[in-house]
Amino acid sequence: MRSKHLIQFAIGLAVILVLNLVAGQFFFRLDLTEEKRYTISSATKKFLKNLPDEVSINVYLEGELPPDYKRLQTAIRETLNEFKIYAGNKLKYRFVNPFDFSDRKKGKAFLDSLAVKGVRPTSVEANKKDARTVKAVYPGALIFYKQYEMGTILLKNIYEHRNRNAVAEQQMIKQSIENVEFNLVSAIQKITGSRKKRIGFLEGHGELNPLRVADLQSALKLKNYQIYRVNLPYSEIIDSTLDAVVLAKPDSAFSRVDKYKLDQYIMNGGKALFFVDAVGVHMDSVMRGTGSFTFPYKHNLTDLLFRYGVRLNSDLIMDLQSSSIPMNIGNMGNRPNFQPVRWTYQPFINQFGKHLATKNIGMVELKMASTIDTVKANGIKKTPLLLTSKYSKTRKTPALIVYNEAQKKPDPNQYTQKHLPVAYMLEGSFKSMFAGQPVPTKYPYREKHKKLKKDQSQPTQVFVCSDGDFIRNGARINPKKQVVPTQLGIGYIGKNKVFFENRDFVVNVIEYMVNESNLIEAKNREITLRPLDKLRIEEDGTKWQWFNMLVPPLLIVLFGLVWFQVRKRTFARTKKH
Repeated sequence: MRSKHLIQFAIGLAVILVLNLVAGQFFFRLDLTEEKRYTISSATKKFLKNLPDEVSINVYLEGELPPDYKRLQTAIRETLNEFKIYAGNKLKYRFVNPFDFSDRKKGKAFLDSLAVKGVRPTSVEANKKDARTVKAVYPGALIFYKQYEMGTILLKNIYEHRNRNAVAEQQMIKQSIENVEFNLVSAIQKITGSRKKRIGFLEGHGELNPLRVADLQSALKLKNYQIYRVNLPYSEIIDSTLDAVVLAKPDSAFSRVDKYKLDQYIMNGGKALFFVDAVGVHMDSVMRGTGSFTFPYKHNLTDLLFRYGVRLNSDLIMDLQSSSIPMNIGNMGNRPNFQPVRWTYQPFINQFGKHLATKNIGMVELKMASTIDTVKANGIKKTPLLLTSKYSKTRKTPALIVYNEAQKKPDPNQYTQKHLPVAYMLEGSFKSMFAGQPVPTKYPYREKHKKLKKDQSQPTQVFVCSDGDFIRNGARINPKKQVVPTQLGIGYIGKNKVFFENRDFVVNVIEYMVNESNLIEAKNREITLRPLDKLRIEEDGTKWQWFNMLVPPLLIVLFGLVWFQVRKRTFARTKKH
């Protein structure tokens, strides 16, 4: 009997050894979580396996953290562990406590240096028994590659505002966790890439000046993009080495020559983002109470966009789901009493088309936008990215827009139009507006470009939004001082900071358009929130802690006693036989 047991044990041991040897020749991992939170995209795996040299990452989300930020820290650590499996020794990381300095001056200098490099703090509320404190955390990382270093933010939105509540905080952390893989791998890609991505902002037709797009440009620079100004009328042609160009609220007519330059840039595979108004309103006159008639913008781009597959309509969108403007509702003593009043011409959007560019985006805001229709364009995929609520309507133009409209309670029965599109992503091989036509005769370089002209583009993308102010940020301007004015972020309202995520949405769009290695696939991840009941934790937390500490060991002891008795009886029966 004993020899039989020894043989069985030897066979079992041999099987285990063989299975280990076979398994050692193959690499596989099983992710049993419902949302596959430990599975990184195939594009990320491929990229990490081919890292050109060693990359080091310092994560500064360390130290004593609130529970939500602990979850973000855990997600970052787990993601970096996954990265190391595929990158091997070419990836190193560590978590650093940014406050771990005994010398206050050195500590302050270090924190200042982090902010300069793009790793900025955010303030969070921390509860300690009956006390509530506010502390700073640094939800970001520095990435080092050869002689280069680059900061990246790993929190969805580090801007603060007074009304940020616990639900918004949890949603922000959720979206941050979903974005960890993309934020890290895209930052590594940018610092290890042979060249930085280059974005051109077109000018020469009354576009928003650099001050008014500074917030977007700053966000792109933090992601290691290079920003250029392109004066279209004075350029021979748009530089094809620009990865994308942005046209922000032109208010004067494009000549046929300038349209040719823009068209041929797209025909050569360039990406373009159009933020173009169909209808304008003088808001200064509206706010003064005198009102303003709408006027059509004569930018002369209608035929170009029509050829690419969309048409901007000469109307204005009104939506019950809208933001507010300050209005004097009556005096308080000798002073006017300004309060926010709903302004239906400024819809906020939380309805998005299904597209990678819209992943993990909160609400965005429109100002005096128009509807967009699609038209026939062979081979072009048209995806609506931004849509109004189901309580919308359009107002035909010309129309008189007056300040006092905000005082009237809107009639919901008139807002019956649903999900009106205001932004489209167009993808495919575009046909040139100048196909079958000669190069414009007034083009100074006409003879040179006769042989270079293309009638059909390579596969590329064009983004069109019917709100020219979509990327316009505020600024406090003091004309008496010759200094750079204070910048206010896109979405700035009143005394609060950022509510709307126009900037993050546009950065998403640009990342999608210029990313050539499909790393944008990492944005497909979705994490389901399973928050604990905080009230029950306070009431029953101690009870369940003791339960978790005592019950598992007792169960093991009980199982051992039962198993011992079963073995004892089995041995006794065997001995009798």
